[in-house]
Amino acid sequence: MRTPDGHTLHLPAEHLDALLAELRQPAVRELVRSNYQGSMRQAFARTVSLLAQGASRIGALRHRRSGERFPVYATNYGGSTFELVTRPIEGAEETIVSLRSQSDDTGAEYMAASAGRPVQYFGPMSLDAAINDPRANSPGLYRIHLPGGRLYDGRSTDTIRARLINHRWCLTHLGVPTSGYRASIGPMPRSKPARIQAAEKRAIRQTRRQSPGAGTNVREGEFEAMFRDYREAESAIQYETPPRGRRGGRGRRPLLRSLACSPTDLSTVQGIVGRPVTVDDIRAAIERAVERGVSSAQNAARALRQSPRQANTLRAFQEAFGVTPETVPRWRNSSDRWKDLGELVAQRLESAARILGGGSIRYYCWTCPYPGWNPRTMRAGAPSNGRYEICLGQPFFESWRDRMYSLMAGSLLHEALHIYFPRTVEHEKRVGNSHCFQVFVALYNRHPLYRCKREQCLKVPCRA
Repeated sequence: MRTPDGHTLHLPAEHLDALLAELRQPAVRELVRSNYQGSMRQAFARTVSLLAQGASRIGALRHRRSGERFPVYATNYGGSTFELVTRPIEGAEETIVSLRSQSDDTGAEYMAASAGRPVQYFGPMSLDAAINDPRANSPGLYRIHLPGGRLYDGRSTDTIRARLINHRWCLTHLGVPTSGYRASIGPMPRSKPARIQAAEKRAIRQTRRQSPGAGTNVREGEFEAMFRDYREAESAIQYETPPRGRRGGRGRRPLLRSLACSPTDLSTVQGIVGRPVTVDDIRAAIERAVERGVSSAQNAARALRQSPRQANTLRAFQEAFGVTPETVPRWRNSSDRWKDLGELVAQRLESAARILGGGSIRYYCWTCPYPGWNPRTMRAGAPSNGRYEICLGQPFFESWRDRMYSLMAGSLLHEALHIYFPRTVEHEKRVGNSHCFQVFVALYNRHPLYRCKREQCLKVPCRA
């Protein structure tokens, strides 16, 4: 790949897997998606090649300890600014080691504005505790305490919780243990984005003054942490893709990152469905259920975004959530990006559909490494820590045996919602309850429901 200013950039295959972690950045993810033609690796390589052809060198990053310099190339594409970080090889030839988008939350530390009064932080606490803290359901600042005493200051103009989940996802998918990371949260409800950005800048400067060398929000330090984590995790990362020949037609994304199914598990599943099946058969069944779950969630979300909303949408919403979609709750903040409960539910369904259809979930076909999992009685389950994993049990495979793909799809969508918000949000009543989302989607799409699903939404004893 040759840049307009005469430099040659290389993307070795051994670096590609590590670079795939950059898909956590929304702008990068959307650009790669637009270049997808059946292979995620090839789509990412095409995207990097496209960016390199229009990139020009803007400077270099310096590794703090070794002094090694890493040239940086920038280009504007689709309204976003992307930076390619490289390592010199020989002459004008360089290897690409990082891709990042300056349109996302990364780089916010360089934005200037008036910060206003100081922000009160709560913590530090574990990442899981911070994510589940009700105060994290607000825009504001957060501070991640890294191993070794280092600090990272960040901000979110949406919710702090969403950004922390994103950071945890990045760590777990890089194979980095999260036990050594703690977080403090500084909620700023009803604050405008400009004030949040300015407050973040002030927090970064304060960290630099009070703890010299500890802050990672300088270009050298931020890159140092990123590069070290890549090097340490590179040998352990295995981005698994569906077997060759089962990716579907041209332009279709892989729907499964990984399926864990031991010979013992496979034998158990065969006993449930009453016929010989292979792991590929199970994979195909899950993919079919995922497709249906994604499409049904997207259909329901689109119906809620229509104006005016149709009568069947209103009826389904009223039955599932007990109120009309035009209801505006008292706990809504003026900075929220939704105007009523209908838009809030639509946002959450769209997020769950992206998680379910994104191809990053690891499935377990019977044995699951989480306490409390009982495959004989539980249809499906997701860990309470928000990891992209779903366990599948006997009732799920009984639905497969009976060809009830809509029921299977509802179970997977339910678990994707648990990944999106790991626990019921009590003050949000039914719009914080995954069971009610599943009821609404099924009613709108005229799909069957599992026994007792309505009662689980209402939190009353099952009468069936």
